[in-house]
Amino acid sequence: MPSTITTDANGPKDSPREGEHDLYAFLKTDPNEIVKPIHPKAMPVLLTTKEECEIWLTVPWSEAKALQRPLPAERMLVLPRYMQVGGLGGLPTQTKDLFG
Repeated sequence: MPSTITTDANGPKDSPREGEHDLYAFLKTDPNEIVKPIHPKAMPVLLTTKEECEIWLTVPWSEAKALQRPLPAERMLVLPRYMQVGGLGGLPTQTKDLFG
């Protein structure tokens, strides 16, 4: 689960469009060895346990900021990019619940 924050806002936001705006942000950190060749500047912080999610949502930033770290490379798997017609990869046949 990416560590994200969402909120609603009203009024102009960097454009002349009036009205409601959904704002979205995510916390980034330095990339690990898998992500760095693809995106050398940063990667999203990924929360992988119920406990980490609970910490992220409930404790003060002074404690939650300990979660701002790259996911260890051994916890990631690189898959070929899915392309609908004539490409490499494919849709996964089964997904795994990180909390399950």
